[in-house]
Formats: sequence, structure tokens, C-alpha cells
Amino acid sequence: MAPPLGDHLSDIIGREDKKDIKNHLQPLVEQYPDLREKHLAAVLYFRGLARGRERQVILQRFAELQRTVSRASDRILFRDMTVTVNTDCLPFACMTFLLPDS
Repeated sequence: MAPPLGDHLSDIIGREDKKDIKNHLQPLVEQYPDLREKHLAAVLYFRGLARGRERQVILQRFAELQRTVSRASDRILFRDMTVTVNTDCLPFACMTFLLPDS
């Protein structure tokens, strides 16, 4: 049985080395075929990767996996969820103390 989505997301958020995130995307893409770039981008934003080269590398790897990985899973989680970005509810600076040093 595949791990729950929460385990995958907490792995991404809690990963100490942000460069290592791209190496942990394949199971996520395989097990949750309806996960889209906008969903991963929201998780990366929460992780503190709102922009920059490493964020782009992670999103490029994700797109590559979506094109090449066999998605045999029938798990549908995100199809009916709307992703919104509300940056004015809390300034990012207030959350930086929660992020691991990297």
C-alpha cells in the first residue's frame, strides 16, 4: 500500500536540503496522477521556495516525471480542489522561523 499524500508532502516540506526535493518526486507523481504543477508550487511556496533557481529545477523535474512516469494509480485527490495563492494573509517573513536552515 502506498504511503498517504501527507507523508509525501511532509517529506518535501521537512527536507533539510532543498536541492534534494527533486529526488523525491517520482512516488508522488506515480501515486497521485492528478497532482499538477500548481499544487506542487503551493507546497514549495509553503516550504519557502517562492522563487529562484532551485524552485525552477524542482518544477522542471516534476514536469519531466509527469511526461515519462507510468501513472497506474486510480487515486484522484486534487481534481476538484481549487488552488489559490493568498499572499496577503500572512507575510512570508513571519513564517521563516518555522523553516529549517538550509
